[in-house]
Amino acid sequence: MPGRSAVPPRPGLVSIVTVSQGGADEAAAHVRGLDGLNWPVERREVICVRPIGEGVTMTAGGENPGAKIVESPADAGAAGAGNVGAAHASGEHLALIVDAIPDPDWLVAAVEALDGDPSIACVASTVLDPGGAVEYAGAAMTWFGEGYVPEGECADAAPVDVLYASVAALVIRADAFADVGGYDDALGSGAALDLGWRLNLLGHRVRWVPGSRVTRAHSQSVADSTRGALFALYKNLDDASVARVLAPALALAVRRASVDGTPAQALSAIDDLVEQLPSLTERRAAVQRRRTRSDADLAPLFGPVVAAPAGGGRYATGYTALVEAFGVAEAYAGAVSVPAPVAAADSALEQCRDAAAERARRITELTVAVQATEG
Repeated sequence: MPGRSAVPPRPGLVSIVTVSQGGADEAAAHVRGLDGLNWPVERREVICVRPIGEGVTMTAGGENPGAKIVESPADAGAAGAGNVGAAHASGEHLALIVDAIPDPDWLVAAVEALDGDPSIACVASTVLDPGGAVEYAGAAMTWFGEGYVPEGECADAAPVDVLYASVAALVIRADAFADVGGYDDALGSGAALDLGWRLNLLGHRVRWVPGSRVTRAHSQSVADSTRGALFALYKNLDDASVARVLAPALALAVRRASVDGTPAQALSAIDDLVEQLPSLTERRAAVQRRRTRSDADLAPLFGPVVAAPAGGGRYATGYTALVEAFGVAEAYAGAVSVPAPVAAADSALEQCRDAAAERARRITELTVAVQATEG
């Protein structure tokens, strides 16, 4: 995990870290994509991160001719590249964006939320795919550690606290990013969930602000998330919960792999967990030592963690057997229950609003409880 730039943060300055996982031309296009932002040029610092070996020159052009160009290892991934960019930043806020183009009010909406409530440390942006479909609009987590967008969430719902932000776009206070140590890029595709989880455990709030919106520049391949999910569970659950949840999560990974015909992936993920257990245990100890919120406190942020999988078959049978045998639901006591089916006559928008309202109600209860404890 990264160190923070030695330069003292400059109040009012936003350090925009654009991460391109393509070549120099694509990186330049992403920087030029910032030209339409409704944010003063003098209050932005642009840092473009691209893989090593993609050419030594790049002309950013547009409104950001002074963009810093930095390189990250080719295998760093989006989270690792974000850490590299953050280490070169000097702004009060970090705006991290990966292979995406922001809407004009992306920063305005995010910074307004941060400035309006000091307890909010990170704004999770709405993410659309290249066709305009919602890729991220709020977040939840399964009991076995994989993040997902809950059914019924929509891009135009009300702002709400969430467990984590998408790696594609977030705006975070630079001091909060440094406080938690940035991304743990060893988690790969699970690094974004892990970052948000740690922020929440350490008393910071992560808030999804729908008006802070970006669109993916191109379609994203879906990476296997088993490894990152297992790592995140081990690091962040408390002692009682990890003792109850980790074993069935390992077993479910094997069952899913046997059904999907990808046993090598599951075995590799589990073997990596064993291989990195000493360093993971150190990082777990650091999180547990500093946490200010219990697993029960965060339960409303997890979402319907034990929702039964669709369909039947060996996977569903194994899933149910593991949940019941190990009492998984007890580890997430207080998590949002699976919503009842909505009548067919209801519109999609009404479903979306109802789901958002229920989540907002639960989050409000959590916030009031935390504030009462702190007071």
